[in-house]
Amino acid sequence: MQTERNIGIDLLKIVSMLMIVTLHMLGHGGVLDDMPPMSRCYQVAWLIEIACYGAVNCYALASGFLTARCNIRKLMELWLQVMFYSLMITIVMDCTVLHGTISREEWIYSFFPVTSGKNWYVTAYFGMMCLIPMIRLAMDYIDQRIYKRMLIGIFAIYIALPTLVSYLLQGSYYPDPFNVNRGYSSLWLCIMYLFGAYIRKYFNYHAVKKRLSLSVFGCMVLLTFLSKIIMEKVGNTENANVLVDYTSPTIVLGSIALLIFFVNIRVDSIKLKQVITILSGVTLGVYLIHDNGLIRNEVVAHLFEDELKNGMYKWALVKLIIVVPAVYVICSLVDLIRSKVIDCVKRVAARFCVE
Repeated sequence: MQTERNIGIDLLKIVSMLMIVTLHMLGHGGVLDDMPPMSRCYQVAWLIEIACYGAVNCYALASGFLTARCNIRKLMELWLQVMFYSLMITIVMDCTVLHGTISREEWIYSFFPVTSGKNWYVTAYFGMMCLIPMIRLAMDYIDQRIYKRMLIGIFAIYIALPTLVSYLLQGSYYPDPFNVNRGYSSLWLCIMYLFGAYIRKYFNYHAVKKRLSLSVFGCMVLLTFLSKIIMEKVGNTENANVLVDYTSPTIVLGSIALLIFFVNIRVDSIKLKQVITILSGVTLGVYLIHDNGLIRNEVVAHLFEDELKNGMYKWALVKLIIVVPAVYVICSLVDLIRSKVIDCVKRVAARFCVE
């Protein structure tokens, strides 16, 4: 029996990708680095950054909640999609903006985007997908009590204790005995997958009111933000970003709260559901396009250059509000066109095979 599609997860993917685009505009666009420290614009920029920081966690949590399956065909489709954008963007940039100056190494990276490690999330996500069959098998054989204890242990060892030790060491050293790499790894995505799967399988998330889950998310964002600002105000800059981390307890709890909020959302309109489903399906394409290394260095890095150089920091934030949805829409349209073209090619190929 086919279960009804959880439209809230699709919404979460869309919102998470908007948050990821925002993070990249703030970071790669130089907004966070060039804002006058402790100015009002600086604090607003960092509040936005922290509010969006759990987006990557949300993606892995959503995969776990859906207990996403993986097979050779799915891995091949993922590999081909990543390589398609990597090659096409390299070709286009070489023929236009960079005028044939792309190095030999960059061309090699474009042919092997997953294994080159140039895009950490693609590599980590592919690694997680490869491990999903074993994770699902293990989940089927352990009972709730053991599963719950395992997650408590993971939260303590992988999340809470490293953050505490980093704080005690004044941020000069981040203990990483299990190579979580501050969340930039397949292992971390697998951990988030396990939390998401537990929520779906054992947690009574329907009983949690949306107002409560959204309030928890807001509290975690505010706690992280206040921690940073207070640390900077008292001169303890080494600890300012202790909680601004994928593996931070506040970021993880905020991400879980956001997941629970979205899975409880219901949409009645059939047309709206269709739009949400379509937009959700192109989120990976949005990521692959806008965060390609060449796009990042040649386009994103210069988007806010004029405003920041001329001290127009408020306009930089206003521009951010315009740029983020614009980037999302443009990249979504590109990926929709790619999908339509591939569908046409498949239909033509199927006809030839039949004949």
